Amino acid sequence: MVEVLLAAAILIQGSAPGECDLACERQSAAQLLALGETRAAIENLKHARERFPDDRGLILLLARSYLLEDNLFWAERILRDAVATWPDDVELRTWLAAVHLR
Repeated sequence: MVEVLLAAAILIQGSAPGECDLACERQSAAQLLALGETRAAIENLKHARERFPDDRGLILLLARSYLLEDNLFWAERILRDAVATWPDDVELRTWLAAVHLR
């Protein structure tokens, strides 16, 4: 019951644009993923990326969310775009390789 209330509070907080800073967006997404709420995490992360489009942490969380839903198409697309932006980022390349190995 507490987990459901926490998830609802996170969704409400994340749904009001401008109220949640970058750290809050990352934390909300991580908490939703920890609760197994991948679809809610994806939706929140999509909105967060509109406000913080160049944040690598949000991109990795979004790719991880897609992977947890077995949505390899979108995980690969997000990671390919990120690698194009940060070509020397080994962590992004590792996640992309993991997608290709699945």
